[in-house]
Formats: sequence, C-alpha cells, structure tokens
Amino acid sequence: MAGNFVGNNCRIVPKRLTATTLTDCFLATGYTQIIGVRIVNFHATSTPTINFQYYSANDGISYYMQANYVLPVAGALWFTYDAFAVYENDKIQVQSSIANTVDAFVLIAEIPGRSQ
Repeated sequence: MAGNFVGNNCRIVPKRLTATTLTDCFLATGYTQIIGVRIVNFHATSTPTINFQYYSANDGISYYMQANYVLPVAGALWFTYDAFAVYENDKIQVQSSIANTVDAFVLIAEIPGRSQ
C-alpha cells in the first residue's frame, strides 16, 4: 500500500492553533487521502490539553482520534495512516486548551488531476 500513494502528489497542510476553540485544520476537497497528522507543542513552558477529531460530513458526527491528551513541552503526537481516504467536506479538527502553543500538520496524498 505504501508504494501506491508515494508516487502521487503529497503535501503538508500546516495550521497554527491561535484560539482555544475547535479548529478546522483540513477540509477535504476532491479525492484526498490522509497519510498522517502531527500535532506539536512548540511552547517553552506550556503543556496544553489536546483534542483531535475527524468530522464525517456524511454522518454529521465528530469522532475523537485522541481526547484530553496533555502534550508536554516540546512534545509531539504523530498519527500515521495508510492513506486514510476522506469524503468531500470531511474535516480534521484539533483543539488546544492554550492558544498559540500548538501547530498541527496534516499530511495528504492527492490523486493528480482530481484533487484541489
């Protein structure tokens, strides 16, 4: 499976969490597959609590991928997926209990000519 999507266009979608509310880090358009999600605490002294969700537009439900995780100083969470396919308008959402301490990176593979 890994060799299948490596040949496709891959990119990173970065998002700085500037508020303590649930933040949309990725909105699916076209035909995308999520390779992984990395959540990083870049702050020197803060330890925010993190919630990470997948929102299914078809179901209208948010599913927790990680809930109430205390992210240590200079720590990171790395979620790897073998090309987790998402539907149009599905979302990857992250929430941090402390604003301006966390960056989220969604790594995606796109099908050339079919993704936006």
